[in-house]
Amino acid sequence: MLFSGDLGQQGRMALEEDYEIIHSFYADSHFDAMTKYYEFMDWGQYQTEFEVDKKPYDIDQLERDFKRF
Repeated sequence: MLFSGDLGQQGRMALEEDYEIIHSFYADSHFDAMTKYYEFMDWGQYQTEFEVDKKPYDIDQLERDFKRF
C-alpha cells in the first residue's frame, strides 16, 4: 500500500518495472486505510491497539517529512 503523488514516489521506485495498480482508494487515517485494505483483501476486520492510528493524516506534516529525505 502506497500513497499517491509525490508521497508515494519512493515506494513506487522499489516496485518491479512492470507493476500494475490493481486497487486504489482514499483514506483519512492509517486505520481507515488498513480497514479498506483488509476489506479488499478479504482478511476480515482490521483492528489496532493504537489510538493514534485513528487520527486523521496530517498531509502537511507528511509532505514536510517527505522533503527531508
